[in-house]
Amino acid sequence: MSAFPARTRRSTLLYAGVLAIFCLAGFFWLKMEHVPQAAIDVAKAFVSLLNSEQFSQAYELTSKDASIGLSFGEFETIVHRQACKGDRVIGSSPFQSNGNRLRRWLSGVATEPPEARVEFEGACLLAVTVTHTRGDRWLVSRIASHAG
Repeated sequence: MSAFPARTRRSTLLYAGVLAIFCLAGFFWLKMEHVPQAAIDVAKAFVSLLNSEQFSQAYELTSKDASIGLSFGEFETIVHRQACKGDRVIGSSPFQSNGNRLRRWLSGVATEPPEARVEFEGACLLAVTVTHTRGDRWLVSRIASHAG
């Protein structure tokens, strides 16, 4: 006769199975890509404003530096040279896993990357680079149309 009743063995196996499922799900979550949704939202709003030719509102979403235009006039020149109608987001970079963000958070390092690049597809490929600021905001810092 066994030292443990059958009921205890079954419940132990059930708990072990549930624990294994949680561990497996946790492992996959750690490896999953973190999507920088706030950065993507700013880039989408910016491109939407450009598509509807609301340039002054789009300029308000920028970092107002040399690469995007120190003045509204410089910004308009850059936009007319680089922008094309972007219809949909096709990706963002750099890749950051949930596990990397957790590791950075646990070690007291900022979890947000300093920059994110959001790619749009439409009349051409359009890359919008957004920069994370100290005020926990994302601002457009560069825009460039490019070949695939």
